[in-house]
Amino acid sequence: WRVFFATALVPGAITVLLRAVSKETPVFEEMKTRGEVERIPVRGLFKQAPKAMLFAILITTGLLFVNTATFSFYPSVMFTKGFSGVSVGVGVAVINLVSLFGVWIGGALGNVIGGRKRPMLIYSLIFVLSVYPILKLGYSGGYTTFVSAFSVQAFLEAMIFSTLPAFLSELFSKRFRATGVGFAYNAGAIVGGFAISLIYALSSVIGLFESWLLLLIAFSLVMLVGIALSSETWRKTEVAHADKIVE
Repeated sequence: WRVFFATALVPGAITVLLRAVSKETPVFEEMKTRGEVERIPVRGLFKQAPKAMLFAILITTGLLFVNTATFSFYPSVMFTKGFSGVSVGVGVAVINLVSLFGVWIGGALGNVIGGRKRPMLIYSLIFVLSVYPILKLGYSGGYTTFVSAFSVQAFLEAMIFSTLPAFLSELFSKRFRATGVGFAYNAGAIVGGFAISLIYALSSVIGLFESWLLLLIAFSLVMLVGIALSSETWRKTEVAHADKIVE
């Protein structure tokens, strides 16, 4: 387990290095020159856009809970089904590889569909409707069926992620953009981090499959509510709207 946790140093070191060599964006430098940088941006953010912040947190909470309850939970389920360590490693690698195509294809389709909210809403609806059949098929099947079924689920989930960064960055004005995106994402990540614990806790009452299914659907609906209540942030035909968001 020490080696496992030590691997976290690699992406951490890369992140620190990239941040050290990166330059501030022209927008931030301009704001700094004009004295528009907030000392306590969170306070101003909640005062200026409380609804946008709430809806963003609903989206990230639902999506990141689902993300933990799928990608991080697949190995646990595979071990429960008696698959070997090698099989688990290969299976998870395949599922993650397939999810990459979900991000790319989801982004490309999002440009065709138009906007940010609409693609996310469509992808989320498809994901929710597919939760039960995919879980039922993958959980009750053998190794090949498991990997195939949950590769499809990972693909659909990744499609939702494809438009999330753009959506969140356009949801907040440039004055609070970094704080808004960071606060919303991390707030969702905190709740999402309890996904596996909640699944196992509830499984002692209703069973593992039922617990997994119930919580996946519940937090998928939380995400859907957040998306549905949010305003569209960008449309190809509304340049003025996009300019307003930037300002």
